Amino acid sequence: RQDQSAGVTVHLDADEPDDTPGEATVVIPTDGTPVYGSVTDADFDDWLVVNITEAGTYEITVDWITPGDVDFILTLPAGIVEDFCGDDLLGCAAATGARPEVASVELAPGSYRLLVELFDAHGAARTTYRATVTKQ
Repeated sequence: RQDQSAGVTVHLDADEPDDTPGEATVVIPTDGTPVYGSVTDADFDDWLVVNITEAGTYEITVDWITPGDVDFILTLPAGIVEDFCGDDLLGCAAATGARPEVASVELAPGSYRLLVELFDAHGAARTTYRATVTKQ
């Protein structure tokens, strides 16, 4: 299924299941090319893969296209999440209510997981988001 919201094609639920770090299959390019997804009140977490091949500072941006508010958390390699406020999070989380949510973080080469999480759907049945990762 596809949605043409806001002039972009979004593949609805095509990547499900993606509700845990181990189920993440969508890889976000690190050149700023966007990846689109969607979350709902019933399916409010999407996990994405970020593969870093070169150490450096990366800007992570997640914006919502349709009504709603999404947040994100970047986890350590292999999706290790013990505590959303603990030391396993690289200090990289964006849950501010800002649009878009943006964070810059120093990353070593490795495979990371990005959790995109619905904060508030603002009455919409589905919130479509766009995620990018760009080396600075």
